[in-house]
Amino acid sequence: MNSFRKSLIQRLGVVALLFIGLNIYGTLGFYFIEKVNLFEAFYMSAITFTTVGYGEVFPLSTAGRVFTVSTIYIGLLVSGLSIGYLSQLILRSTFQDILKGKRVEKAAKKLQDHFIVCGYGITGQQLVEEMRQMGETIVVIDLAARAEESEEDLLFIQGDARQDAVLEKAALHRARGLASVLTEDADNVFVVLTARSLHPKIKIVSRYKNDDSLKKLKAAGADEAISPYRMGGQRLAHALTQPIPNHLLATLTKVAGSGVRFAYLQVGDQNRLRTQTVRTSEIRDRSMGALILALEDRLGNTSFNPAPDQSLKEIHKILALGDETQIEALQHYISEMELSHENGSA
Repeated sequence: MNSFRKSLIQRLGVVALLFIGLNIYGTLGFYFIEKVNLFEAFYMSAITFTTVGYGEVFPLSTAGRVFTVSTIYIGLLVSGLSIGYLSQLILRSTFQDILKGKRVEKAAKKLQDHFIVCGYGITGQQLVEEMRQMGETIVVIDLAARAEESEEDLLFIQGDARQDAVLEKAALHRARGLASVLTEDADNVFVVLTARSLHPKIKIVSRYKNDDSLKKLKAAGADEAISPYRMGGQRLAHALTQPIPNHLLATLTKVAGSGVRFAYLQVGDQNRLRTQTVRTSEIRDRSMGALILALEDRLGNTSFNPAPDQSLKEIHKILALGDETQIEALQHYISEMELSHENGSA
């Protein structure tokens, strides 16, 4: 439940209590002053403070008429206060939406190399949390206003991620990557297709539920498609058949929370690393000790735990593990080798 709906329900509750209290006040007043039964007292009270003008239900004494006047004025006062009380919330919410919209537009103009997350359900929230821990800038797009209540400093766009205008509002053309984690596979396919048509070079990943959707997502332009259910099933199967001892799990948990992360880095076709082996490239030393977990060629063939004498001739991507400093050093070294080759060829 978002903050506006919660506040509206609370205020409606206060207004309801005020009218109930006013009815009780009128009912008891007529009951004791005019000595009538409770139903007649309640009916007289209701038509009095609502000012419907049906006239007196029973003959009123002077004291009863004075009480009737007080009930009318109190009823008008309560009605006016209730209208103002509810209007204040609606107007405030409207102005806040306007200000938030302007804040998003202003921030979007400054965005560069950020990531866009389409969908803020359970998967989207977990994805955003993980990426923010990595220090990345995130823009969330969702139809519902769920993100606003959870993170005040989260850049959030309420809208349909399938529409060009909404993606452009999130500065898609300057984004480094986009993740589509909407509930329905068809929506994810549409988002991927739209994003790819607007930004042909952006990195796009998507979730999917049904295996039939995998080919459609790839055809639409997704670089990667991941099924949380399939991955969850694999993890559960490993937990049952190949359980990891608790002390190792504790160690892995500490590592995961200590700033160590995986990096999947691309190596250009003209990079000087491709003329060397793992040992002669000194890639481990130059990356300040990052672990080189795997090498991948253009066909997707992966070589895990590469040997020191393994050739880097067909290398296309490197999977490494290290802390922020090590990963940055590795990225810098790969870029340096690209630059060195270009300078040497000039």
